[in-house]
Amino acid sequence: MNRRDFERDALAICSLTITDLRVAEEEEAAHMPITNPHVKSLRKHPGLGYMFTPSLWITINPGDIHDPILQVFAGKEIDMNNFNAKLGPDNVHHASNVA
Repeated sequence: MNRRDFERDALAICSLTITDLRVAEEEEAAHMPITNPHVKSLRKHPGLGYMFTPSLWITINPGDIHDPILQVFAGKEIDMNNFNAKLGPDNVHHASNVA
C-alpha cells in the first residue's frame, strides 16, 4: 500500500460491512462488475482485494546462548556429527563461553 493511498484505503476498510463484502462476492460469482466503490478500490491491492483475512508476522528468537553452533563460533570444540545435548558443560559455562 502506498503512503499516498493510505488515508483513502483506511477509510474504505473502516467503512466496509459484511453485507458489502457478501454483495461483492455474489457479484463476482455472477461475473458481474463490482458496484461498491470501496471494494473496487481495495481490489487493486495484492492481498487485500482477494483475501480479507488478517495476517500476523512474528519473529521467534530463542535463546542462542546455549546453541551449540554459537558455542562453535565462540571457539569451543564441539563435534557436531556426534552432538549430544545431555553431555558437556552446563548453562553457566555456555553463557560464559559466549560472553
